[in-house]
Amino acid sequence: MATKKGRFAYYKTMLFGNMSFSFLVIVCCLLFNMFITYLVFMNGEFDQGLSLDLFPENHLYTLAHAMPTISNVIYIILFGFFTSLCAGMATVLSWCFPDMKYTYPLSFVIWFSQILGLHHSLALIIQPFNEVNLEDFIFIFFKSTILFLAIITVGFLYKVKSDEV
Repeated sequence: MATKKGRFAYYKTMLFGNMSFSFLVIVCCLLFNMFITYLVFMNGEFDQGLSLDLFPENHLYTLAHAMPTISNVIYIILFGFFTSLCAGMATVLSWCFPDMKYTYPLSFVIWFSQILGLHHSLALIIQPFNEVNLEDFIFIFFKSTILFLAIITVGFLYKVKSDEV
């Protein structure tokens, strides 16, 4: 296939296929979970200890609390986006390091480096109803996205240029 389509097109198709599959699986499962939860707890109260007076100056928190369903869907899509980036990163790392004893720890270290940290953790922006403000949200989003895209781009270009047919 690589000789017929060309290496660039072949690896691009494989990479986007893996990323799309990861995105669809996680988003569909989480949306299904949300739908079932809303059916089971249809007449219940959504507010479980969350109140607007906890962080009145945080507009992101206030907006998420005012529209919980829309907020949940947006965060599910955001989580799917980062899942697809992580899948793309793991894919190109597996191309660059075919031996699993290097690929898995390296993927784990890169992912774990993004979720560590108190104020700039990726975990703060992939879950709704958190106290992160909009400026920190944007910083964390772009920092993690740029890191994952840089690894994906470098690994992809390395594989396309170094692969011999």
